[in-house]
Amino acid sequence: MFVTDSSPVLLECFADEVSSSLSLSFERFDGESDGFLCEATLKIGDRTWTGRPLLSLGAILQFVAKLADVYDRLTGSAILQTRVGEPPFLCISSLGSAGHFVLGGTIATPNVLSDARCACDFLKPRIEGNSGGVRVTFDGLMTDQSFLRPFLSGFRRFLADAPNIM
Repeated sequence: MFVTDSSPVLLECFADEVSSSLSLSFERFDGESDGFLCEATLKIGDRTWTGRPLLSLGAILQFVAKLADVYDRLTGSAILQTRVGEPPFLCISSLGSAGHFVLGGTIATPNVLSDARCACDFLKPRIEGNSGGVRVTFDGLMTDQSFLRPFLSGFRRFLADAPNIM
């Protein structure tokens, strides 16, 4: 059961002019009072990776508050950590006052991938196996302030629609 409307939280980005995006949809995790499975889809050019990290409501709230501050001040970083304490799921950092941001993170995918690499030289996801499939670590994706506004709005929409937040 998805707790948001049919629109996912979407962040458009690029790496060496290769069109990229990170799309997030949230689903209540049974058995956890504040747990959400996040369906995360990372697209870089014609490559796609999908994972389902478990996130706490507290981590999401903290990330949204920090990202709003980074957006307003054009400085700092916001980190969205998974519940199990693995490497950060998502990190967005300011690159200075020009409104440019870099993002990176880790997506664990249940699909076994070959030694796939992004078509661009700037971003080469590091791929390693784990018991749940493959973990893809990505960094160097670029975005700017104009793309962060709808991303923040999507998170706020999710938080407004999520049951039992208060």
